[in-house]
Amino acid sequence: MKSKIEALGRIHKEFPPRGNVQLFQLDKPATFTCSLRKVEVSSKKVGLDLRTGDVLSNGAYGQLLADQKSKA
Repeated sequence: MKSKIEALGRIHKEFPPRGNVQLFQLDKPATFTCSLRKVEVSSKKVGLDLRTGDVLSNGAYGQLLADQKSKA
């Protein structure tokens, strides 16, 4: 699944997984469509849903983290 992130650009930093999501920082901003919010985003930070392999914006990553904490 990490290959979806690598397809966007070179990974500069890989943050530890938090629940079902993981955040990556790329060397350069990449433009992609967030799978959760269905909008085009340009960002160096890209999230990955580890359950589905969906590429997420930084905002969607935070939203999923908040949802996980509220269910705990």
